[in-house]
Amino acid sequence: MKSLGNHCGIGGYAAFGKSEYSNLDFQMILGPAIEFNLFSYEDATSRQFTILYSVMYEHTNYKKLTIYDKMHDCLYQVIQRAVI
Repeated sequence: MKSLGNHCGIGGYAAFGKSEYSNLDFQMILGPAIEFNLFSYEDATSRQFTILYSVMYEHTNYKKLTIYDKMHDCLYQVIQRAVI
């Protein structure tokens, strides 16, 4: 996470996975994120009101054909989260 001042920061998310149980041959999730804290980051250990916004890209290759007749997926998801 890179600070953009006393209340805001930008960063990113990356995850890679594989799972026999979930029929995943390969999965990659990537995306940028921005976070805003109503309180100063100096006070983050005692109080916070944080809003996070992120747009993620997810690419998945499956081991076996899914019930939707797919061997791979490319999806986008928007994540909005508030922490009080």
